[in-house]
Order: sequence, then C-alpha cells, then structure tokens
Amino acid sequence: MASAIILPSISETWGLVVNEAMASGLPVLVSNRCGCAADLVQEGVNGFTFDPYDVEQMAQLMVRVASGEPGARSGEKGEGNGGKEPTTLNLQPSTTLAEMGAASQRIIADWGPERFASGLKAAAECAVKIGPKRASLVQRLILKALLSR
Repeated sequence: MASAIILPSISETWGLVVNEAMASGLPVLVSNRCGCAADLVQEGVNGFTFDPYDVEQMAQLMVRVASGEPGARSGEKGEGNGGKEPTTLNLQPSTTLAEMGAASQRIIADWGPERFASGLKAAAECAVKIGPKRASLVQRLILKALLSR
C-alpha cells in the first residue's frame, strides 16, 4: 500500500527492510549510515540517500518523492554519489515513482541466493588459502591453564 519507504536510521548494519521494499517495487529513501545504502541505492534511479542528521535534506527528498516526479531530470547528475551518473546495471535516472519502483526490483533481483552462494564460496576459498591462525604463546598458556583445572 506504500508509495515509497524511508529508512532514516542513524546506525544500521544493513537494513533488510530496504531489500524487502525494493522487492515489492518501491522507491527507497535510505540514510547514508545504513549499510545497504552504497550497494542498493542508485541516486535518482531507484531512490536517494541522505544524512539522517540533515532534516532539511531529508524533507526535500520526501517532498521530491511525494511530488510524483522524484528522479533526476534530463541533464541532471545523481546528487548523492559525487555527481556521477548511476553505474550499476547501467540504469538511467527515473522520472516517476513507478519507474523508480521497477528499477528497485531490477536492482534487488541481483541480490538473490546465487549471489550469496558465490560470495560464501569466495570467502571459504580465501579462508582455506590463508589457513588457520596459530594461537600465540600467551593464548596457548591460558588455554593450557584453563584445561588443567
């Protein structure tokens, strides 16, 4: 029933609700303190990021999205990524809520079980390559003392 989601967290490890909103086809307004912001939000494409302590910026983005024409206009660069055009999936700035919601669904579709599995596999391969860390002398002495009790 929502038109968009706003996550104004001042601290958020990831923010799974953003994944859920994107899968539901919603534009997203996400705090730049949220771990998922850099990976999931493409400025002007599927939403915007903001500083949660900057109330004016947050309000401007909320008005922009509520106006029904939230995306970057032609010739306007994305605001939250240093003036660069969005690059992930090569999506263009969106001009309507529906376009932003559709972009959210395309972006989040790349974050499924296959991506998790390949990341887990890469992490496991890296761990095997590096090998186990050997305990220091102090750690071994403490362990030995604890085991002898």
